Amino acid sequence: MQIMRTTAKLPPIIVLHGQPGIGKTTLAQNFPAPVFIQTEDGCPSGLEIDTFGLLDSYAGVIDAIKHLGNAPHEYKTVVLDSLDKFEPLVVAALCAQNGFASIESPGFGKGWVMADQSHIPRSPPSMIHARPASRHISCDYTSAHGH
Repeated sequence: MQIMRTTAKLPPIIVLHGQPGIGKTTLAQNFPAPVFIQTEDGCPSGLEIDTFGLLDSYAGVIDAIKHLGNAPHEYKTVVLDSLDKFEPLVVAALCAQNGFASIESPGFGKGWVMADQSHIPRSPPSMIHARPASRHISCDYTSAHGH
């Protein structure tokens, strides 16, 4: 067996997971030219970040991602902080689009399958790859649903 050197062809996607307050956001601030898409306000006191502000809807998050994909900018890293708070936004959008009272309305597990199959516009990682620059994603994901 031998070790060889290779060059990555795709931009990395990085997921940071951990308890609140251990430094995930602070670490992400040190990635190359980061911009934050915040779905929760977990930014430590005194840490300066470039952000779209606190986004409380799926549409708001998608608008921020589209802006990054369409407008000129110098950002090299997109930080979605956090996936744990983004998931309910996806669920709410899916339910609103389909007239569901809850994600369980279509029957056992079917709502989660619909969310996983993106019956609403594509999820952020696929949109970010549409831009031909080096991109990183940092996420905190601790869902009880296993998604």
